[in-house]
Amino acid sequence: MSVFENNKEQTKISWLIAGAAGFVISARMLEVGVHYFYIVADNPVSRFINGNTAAFVLYGITMAGIFEECGRLIILKYNLKKDRTRENAVIYGIGHGGIEILTVRLPARGHSAAYAGRYLSGAVSERYSASVGS
Repeated sequence: MSVFENNKEQTKISWLIAGAAGFVISARMLEVGVHYFYIVADNPVSRFINGNTAAFVLYGITMAGIFEECGRLIILKYNLKKDRTRENAVIYGIGHGGIEILTVRLPARGHSAAYAGRYLSGAVSERYSASVGS
């Protein structure tokens, strides 16, 4: 908390909250609707994207860029006009990256760790060998 207390330029916690809210709204809420149409729904576009690795990667990169960067632009340009300092920009990035870790990376790591534990205990290999042998 020393970043907030011992600072001449008055770093504000609102920048941290805005970074977290910006990621949640732009990447976790708005982007999901587009993913439903282009990835989940059964249509020619989704079949092409899901069947082509290069198209899937390009789609993912494009959607992340569009939604996250446009969300960041809107928040920084219209909502956080005052107190634009380097410290506030860092705090905004910590909020954005921190909530991304909590909502995207951490659950994926937990799933991978659980699967690795099942694999190491032999539960996955026994099930796989039973289905292949029959």
